[in-house]
Amino acid sequence: KSHPRAGFLAAGNGRAQRRQALERRPSPCRFLGFVPDPGAFRTRCSVGVVASIGSEAVSRAALEWLACGRPIVATTVGGLPDIIEDGVTGFLVPPSNAHALAAAMKRFIDEPGLAARLGSQARRRYEERFGLERFARDTERLYEEIRHLPS
Repeated sequence: KSHPRAGFLAAGNGRAQRRQALERRPSPCRFLGFVPDPGAFRTRCSVGVVASIGSEAVSRAALEWLACGRPIVATTVGGLPDIIEDGVTGFLVPPSNAHALAAAMKRFIDEPGLAARLGSQARRRYEERFGLERFARDTERLYEEIRHLPS
């Protein structure tokens, strides 16, 4: 309510009943359903949100947000705290806490340069920890270690 011009996009089919109930409520959120090009969707957004309430062993969605240089607001579920550095590449909030989620998202609206600043850190973190070069380097090192093990 304090930022009537703010808009939110939600992608994915999710649970039909839950989505339909949300769509009936007045909201600044547009529910897009299935998006054929998730990469194009992410580039339209300033911030990614991964509001999981259950298990997230490795969140592919979070990694994809980082890869495209978008900060993330996510819950402290599963491996998300290992991917997102709170206050550096995004914000972590407790699961099922709508107020904390909204407050974290509101920070990006209140602080205009925050998304770009954290987004560049997000991209850097992705490259350093999850990027292809890192993967190749770690794989090569592992093969070298295995090669030198006694038979």
